[in-house]
Amino acid sequence: MSFAKWKSDLLQNTLIISDKPSCKRIIDIINNKKKHLLNQPVENSNQSPYAINKLVIGIDCEGVNLGIRGKLTLIQMAFEDEIYIFDVLKYPNVIDFGLRKILEDKDIVKVIHSCDNDILAIYDKFKIILKNVFDIQLAHNILMKQINGVRQRPEGLNTILDYYGIPKNLLKDKIKDIYKKDQKYWAKRPLTEEMMLYAAADVKSLTDPRLYKKMIHELSAKNIKLLARLCLKKTLVQNRNGKRNRPVKQHYHKFQESQSYRNDGYHQRNRSHHGRRFF
Repeated sequence: MSFAKWKSDLLQNTLIISDKPSCKRIIDIINNKKKHLLNQPVENSNQSPYAINKLVIGIDCEGVNLGIRGKLTLIQMAFEDEIYIFDVLKYPNVIDFGLRKILEDKDIVKVIHSCDNDILAIYDKFKIILKNVFDIQLAHNILMKQINGVRQRPEGLNTILDYYGIPKNLLKDKIKDIYKKDQKYWAKRPLTEEMMLYAAADVKSLTDPRLYKKMIHELSAKNIKLLARLCLKKTLVQNRNGKRNRPVKQHYHKFQESQSYRNDGYHQRNRSHHGRRFF
């Protein structure tokens, strides 16, 4: 795909959300689609957080030193063919126009690549605990180990997209170089066309059927449970004092019990380790 075509396709389907009416309209569309899917009869639909009757959206974030001590400036969302960019630096109140409920909804799958810093940044700024996360990087590692029997290092998004035959973010290397020289790049306003393109491209790929659906189809039932458990552990965010957030921990144990994950032996053997050590 040429750069011109790639750019045109992205800009045509990308919206910057900065007001309550626009946000409410989008949230209503997403919620209606979620309800429609949940009403579809699915065998054993309650056995997996990634059941096929769950709505899937892509989530990505940009910021300055993104993480617990950084500054969150953008939240990007991909839903079907549309890309929504929430400028939470300039319009922080947009989070309470319905976006918070979407991020906290356990019936909506949030597909993210390397979710750790995004989870921490969203929690630090808005005290939002993401529910039902599907980490593409972690899923790819689990799948490669399932296929090859060999543990591998975590891969960048473009490398994973290459593997599944999905168009890459053509600005990845350029913006990465800019960010290395100017770590306040994502705090600059107004957003440039280049910033919009980069932000949109990263999140658009996450909901491509050749990625999420293929992974779900190829992962064994055991490994889907493992992935769900490890993704859930990543949402056990810590506050600035380094103390475990008790409500999140309670949510984790409640989820484990509801999914019967504590009885598969794996949790008992590895409960003292952080999820990413396994891969």
